[in-house]
Amino acid sequence: QGVRKIYQPGQSTAFLAFACRRPWLSEVKVRRALSAAIDTWAVAKVCHDNPGAFAARGLLPPSMASIQRSIAGFDLEFAKRELAALPKPAGPLRMLTVWGPRPYLPDPRGVAEAIAAQLAKVGVAVTIEASTSANEFFDAVRRGNHDLILSGYIAETPDSFDFLAALLSSRRIPRPELKMASTTNMASFGDREMDKRLGAAQSNDQATQAVLELFEDQRPYLPLMYGANVAVHSWRIRNFELDPRGIPTFCELDLG
Repeated sequence: QGVRKIYQPGQSTAFLAFACRRPWLSEVKVRRALSAAIDTWAVAKVCHDNPGAFAARGLLPPSMASIQRSIAGFDLEFAKRELAALPKPAGPLRMLTVWGPRPYLPDPRGVAEAIAAQLAKVGVAVTIEASTSANEFFDAVRRGNHDLILSGYIAETPDSFDFLAALLSSRRIPRPELKMASTTNMASFGDREMDKRLGAAQSNDQATQAVLELFEDQRPYLPLMYGANVAVHSWRIRNFELDPRGIPTFCELDLG
């Protein structure tokens, strides 16, 4: 009590990555069906009291998308119908999770269990394998033995191209010989058309829309929720604002 609380979406997005080079998940129909089976509003509720503000509407954080297209959402009947017409996976899907709470994923275990429970409703079994450290997590990502990866990405710059290229460029596909910083395409999504569209978007902001359209069509990731920027301060302080990165400008503060 007696303080101002700021709790707003920041510059990060949590996602469920579908390992596109793994059997079964290489089929776009499978990825679309699995995406439709997951209620992102219910997933966001695991971490936020106001899930409507944080449930993802797209891959880019709100501050990086002037017009945010809403991707096709939760449709349990569609998921059941599509999956019934497809071959079944050989066994339970292995889901790798990050090693601990992250800005975009405050409760990795809770979210993983919510996703597994939702996929069970469409007949897809999931085993959850939590990593214990960053090194263990990224080593597992580079080995590529998991079907699903529960993780996220924090923008390193305010440029939407950098965010999209990190997650969608074939140059960022994890391989055992690559260093951690180069393994950001956790879906192992390699697509020539996507690389072509990313190349165009690098020098032309208007071309970003074509990147997002192809992402929505191919669905290598299911965006789950946006990370939060959180700050608390006394009501005596005036002119306090957070930029999209969650960083305040102290020189503008007024101590009343």
